[in-house]
Amino acid sequence: MNNFVILTLSFSLIGSFIMTYVMYLRQINIQSNLVLREKTFWLDTVYGSSITVLLPLLYYLNSIYYVSLTFFFASVIGLMIYGIFSKYKSKSLFN
Repeated sequence: MNNFVILTLSFSLIGSFIMTYVMYLRQINIQSNLVLREKTFWLDTVYGSSITVLLPLLYYLNSIYYVSLTFFFASVIGLMIYGIFSKYKSKSLFN
């Protein structure tokens, strides 16, 4: 049980650093211009929907260890979504 708590806290700490960077990327998009703000709102919807599905999916896999890593997985998903958007926001993919 002690290892489980240490593992959970470690991954949550790592996830908090990742999430801080993700929210920084999101804030840049919101403050840039109106078009990026609207696209960021759409990304917020996609991100929120994906993490809403994440916890039941991890619970369905029947492992408390996976459920304890939900915040870490959510921050990685956010990094993928907002990171890809930040990299390609000037391309026609998101226009």
